[in-house]
Amino acid sequence: MTSERSPSSIRPGIIAGAVWVVLFAWLFFDSDLQNAPSMSRWKFWQEVPFQLLDLLPGSQQFGDLPVGWSYFAPRQWLILAAGFISCGAWCLGRLLLRSLKLTQVGTVLERQTLALAVGYAALSLLTLGFGLAGLLVSNLFRGMLLAFVVADLLWTFLSRSLQPSAPSRKTAEPWILPYELMLPVIVIGSFLMCMLLGALLPSIDFDVKEYHLQGPKEWYLAGEITWLKHNVYTSFPFLTEMLSLTGMLVCGDWFFGALVGKAVLMSFAPLTAVALYCLGRRWFSPSVGWWAALIYLTTPWIYRVSIIAYTEGALMAYTAVTLLAFELSRSHLNEVATAKRLWMVTGMLAGSAMACKYPGLISVVVPISAAALVACVRRTRAESSSLPILKYAGFFILGGALAIGPWLLKNAAQTGNPVYPLAWSIFGGDDWNPELQAKWKDAHSPPHYRLANIPQDAWRILAGSDYQSLLLFAFAPLSWLWKEKRRLLGGLWIYLAWLFLSWWCFTHRIDRFWLPMIPVVSLLAAAGLQQLWQSRAKWLSAAVVGLAILFNFGLILSTRAGLNIYLADIEALAQSPIVQPPGILEMNESLQEGEKLLSVGEANVFDARFPLDYNTVFDISLLEEWCTDTDGEWLTVEEIRQNLQDAGITHVLVNWGEILRYRLTYRYTDFAVPESLDRLVEMGILTSPEPLTFKSLEEMSENERRETTSTLSGRVRTVQGTTGLITNETYRVLPE
Repeated sequence: MTSERSPSSIRPGIIAGAVWVVLFAWLFFDSDLQNAPSMSRWKFWQEVPFQLLDLLPGSQQFGDLPVGWSYFAPRQWLILAAGFISCGAWCLGRLLLRSLKLTQVGTVLERQTLALAVGYAALSLLTLGFGLAGLLVSNLFRGMLLAFVVADLLWTFLSRSLQPSAPSRKTAEPWILPYELMLPVIVIGSFLMCMLLGALLPSIDFDVKEYHLQGPKEWYLAGEITWLKHNVYTSFPFLTEMLSLTGMLVCGDWFFGALVGKAVLMSFAPLTAVALYCLGRRWFSPSVGWWAALIYLTTPWIYRVSIIAYTEGALMAYTAVTLLAFELSRSHLNEVATAKRLWMVTGMLAGSAMACKYPGLISVVVPISAAALVACVRRTRAESSSLPILKYAGFFILGGALAIGPWLLKNAAQTGNPVYPLAWSIFGGDDWNPELQAKWKDAHSPPHYRLANIPQDAWRILAGSDYQSLLLFAFAPLSWLWKEKRRLLGGLWIYLAWLFLSWWCFTHRIDRFWLPMIPVVSLLAAAGLQQLWQSRAKWLSAAVVGLAILFNFGLILSTRAGLNIYLADIEALAQSPIVQPPGILEMNESLQEGEKLLSVGEANVFDARFPLDYNTVFDISLLEEWCTDTDGEWLTVEEIRQNLQDAGITHVLVNWGEILRYRLTYRYTDFAVPESLDRLVEMGILTSPEPLTFKSLEEMSENERRETTSTLSGRVRTVQGTTGLITNETYRVLPE
């Protein structure tokens, strides 16, 4: 990094900071990996060289799966398709910012960062609008994106040609890359390349294939966005999922379009890094900006959420970009006309965080709203002048409403509840009942409020998570060494404290829900690292940074961070057991044209290449609904057969393994037990089951064995001397 003099260097503070870095590094590496309790990070160091050797051509071997650089070529058009979508979104954002007359605000890089973030949000809303109108047409979306690019080019050309004599406006500093930055750029490029190649692999994560991609797939095949009563998750705000749907439309294929969508979502990582650079440069120094980008992109959590179609990558991006928009709005408070438009953009970006997922309300909308109010009041008092605070608030709310409002209106129209399935006790909601509400609340509420557990939960964030980076909390406390930035640092630390407390108080405390902390901590860590870098302890900071990045790189290259067969034949991989669940794999091979499946228990259905009906664990069981009346009494043979016939069901797949997991976690309907399926066989509706997969009792935990032998004992069998559970089985629906 470039050498700059820090605002102040207090030798005792530097010594204390160096001691903290060494102590925290030791504790960090001495902690066990959560997904491998018997392995500490010290022990994982032994694997790092082998992970790096796997980068050598021809070193990766995965059985009969074709792997090699020759399979990179098919990925090129996927990258081009993703680039086309991102370019169209960026041009759309530029057009919107130009229409708001914000072409002179901030630096060129800051404006382009805002443009891409605004463009992604606007493209997502356009996809939603066209989908609700039944206009999910590939050529329409291709033409629309191309039109955005052409319109932006024309506007740029005309705006320059019509004002040839206008004085040249101030431009950003030239992008000259000092030799000190060559190594950080190479490191960042290496991590980004792994993210891109990982994003172009088929998904294996359950949530992704249950709703993040399955919802867009169903809408793509239907040609419109409708209410999917069997998948409650698809009633969430779906900003990122609309981009995946756009990928499917641009490609004209749901499978390859999903890969394009994943590549688009991966771009939120560099977008966040650029926003952090802009903030670090504006608030501290250019070097702090570079450090912030480096720390963020080398954090294993960023790699993990970038190769999976999760929403957290976009949520972190809108956290960082909203902070940037807030800072620009704050710096233009006295320019009323410009400030109003900037506050509207800030509100839209904050609302887009909520449009990624509902927790964005508490992680972005609420704190940024409070910070905006404080900034306006403080400026009014400092300058003894009045600001149109109510007008600013109105424009901020307007921007937020434009971003999240369409999602709330969609839910209100489809279910009667704008935030369905949340707030059911207030708004109600079609196709929801007290039993489902109780199940949902138990699964998505904090497990307890024991204050004594806060240190343990905090340690999970500091170092306990497998995908955490040493650099974040090793250097963040050193940010306080910036004496002249205490007010700014105080605000960032208060924001960080709010993110932790809101995660602890309002969520079910899984790791992904605290990830919005990472952009904030990256800024603080960058500021602290720069202080140590400027001191005589530079050698220590260099050693810690180098070791941490090497460790993180080895971790993301391992299977612990996700599927990493970067150069596999995509189609062969997609049809392998690595990707497809056993039941879906079997049905893909055996079902014929005109046949349709009812999936019971199995909601991981994205890979299905056949018609099917299914429901998630939080929805009404289709099997129960088609076999019983509202009082839970069995229907007649004729009624059940008619229900199956009306739905076109010819086969039934039951995943007892998933039903077992649900019974031990979220609960599952008591109707889905072996006795119910056996009764359907006895009634002559289904054939006898055909077992597909088996899991021995010895492989199960004590709780699993207890539940299996109690409620699922009807599917316990002894195979070749081993007793276990039939985890997957299929039935045929018998003709009348």
